[in-house]
Amino acid sequence: MKRIFITGGAGFIGSAIVRKLINNGYDVVVYDNLSYGKKNFLPESDSLIFIEGDINETDRLRKAIIDSNAHCVYHLAAIHFIPDCNSNPSKALQVNVVGTESVLNACNNNGMKQIILASTAAVYPINDFPNIEDKTPAKPIDIYGYSKLFSEMLLKKFQKETGIQSIALRLFNAVGPRETNPHVIPHIFLSAKDTDLIPLGNLEPRRDYIHVDDIATAFLQITKNRTDVNGFDIFNVGSGNEYSVIDLTKMIGNLLGRELIVEKRNERVRNIERMHLVSDISKIKKTIGWEPKINLEEALLDTAKYYQ
Repeated sequence: MKRIFITGGAGFIGSAIVRKLINNGYDVVVYDNLSYGKKNFLPESDSLIFIEGDINETDRLRKAIIDSNAHCVYHLAAIHFIPDCNSNPSKALQVNVVGTESVLNACNNNGMKQIILASTAAVYPINDFPNIEDKTPAKPIDIYGYSKLFSEMLLKKFQKETGIQSIALRLFNAVGPRETNPHVIPHIFLSAKDTDLIPLGNLEPRRDYIHVDDIATAFLQITKNRTDVNGFDIFNVGSGNEYSVIDLTKMIGNLLGRELIVEKRNERVRNIERMHLVSDISKIKKTIGWEPKINLEEALLDTAKYYQ
């Protein structure tokens, strides 16, 4: 039986993974408190079970994992939006760190074969070069990055103590339909519904964007190629290319057939900013043969359809 248990599976990235798994013959159990996700993001399928619950409800979570008979857990439940984490660090740490500990404890002594943590590129330091998992030192600049780095440390400790394969995927900037946080791409699309004038903050920083379907494929391939992966390991999941906010605005304007005008707003400017955040994906290519199939133009077109 191929069954995977996904925390946060009704969210933006989680729901894309659910669809990918079901389309590849897996049964899926989604555990989500719907604070960010939505049930209507999930496909209707006999291969899907949905459980509403919080990862910090430890007894409920452990029972759900045991009853699921899943052989693998994908842990995505978290507070992802950096301003939310910075404005309420205690809540961010409770969900992202204590919640991860709760998930790991629930996975022990029940036949689990693999755990994959959705980590983040935000664990990396400010630098001007592609980030390499085993060479670039982790040095976050915000609460979200620190919370995910600590989660990786818990995952490594868990693997050492239990022997259960534990993988952290450092996701770069996800693009696609069903985004629930007001990141820059949904912000541009939503603003453009009413006006050509797009209020933005930092314009020059360049980011590495990756379609959610490519992210979902990375999770699936890590599971399908489990024997090719170490007991504990970390992989970047990105495109290896970077684009500025100005680039995004022009590309989205071209898709919409309009010239979007950027209006820089001081209240949207971050005091501490990375000018570059880009992945080196050599390791995941070499290990399991994964690489993105959807370029940014195609990803934005797919996103545009969602906002029509």
